[in-house]
This record gives sequence, structure tokens and C-alpha cells, in this order.
Amino acid sequence: MDIQKATEEKLERKMQMGVLIDETMLEGLIQKNVVSVPISDDVMNIIDDLMTSGHVNSRSEGASYLIMLGVKSHLANDIQL
Repeated sequence: MDIQKATEEKLERKMQMGVLIDETMLEGLIQKNVVSVPISDDVMNIIDDLMTSGHVNSRSEGASYLIMLGVKSHLANDIQL
């Protein structure tokens, strides 16, 4: 299965579950680059909790989601300065 089709299916499942999809989240679902980074056990537990709660479907998606939230927060703080 290609990445585009998998992304479309993932997005469709989220919308069916009633998850609101904003533009930032949509951009986060579209995989453009892959980065391998070490993370702490605490962060891994948060990612696993996101999977258990159904917010994400994989650890990779969870890590991407957390990075997206961090970037969004950082940009919002820069704008307020």
C-alpha cells in the first residue's frame, strides 16, 4: 500500500471517529521525511498512551503528533512576543 493511500485511509478513520482535523493535523498526517531520534521512557509512555486511547495508530504517528504540537506551540509563543 502506498503512503498516500494509507494516509487517506487513516484520515478517513479519524473523521469517522469524530476527530476534528485541522490544517496543521492534516499536514502532520502526510509523511514527507523520516527521522530516527532517541526518546526517553517517559515520552514513549505518552506515545503508548496516545495509541491506547485511539488518538494515533502507531508510535511513529504518535511521535509525529507530539512534534507537531511542540512546533505549533513554539510558533504560537513566537507570535505573542
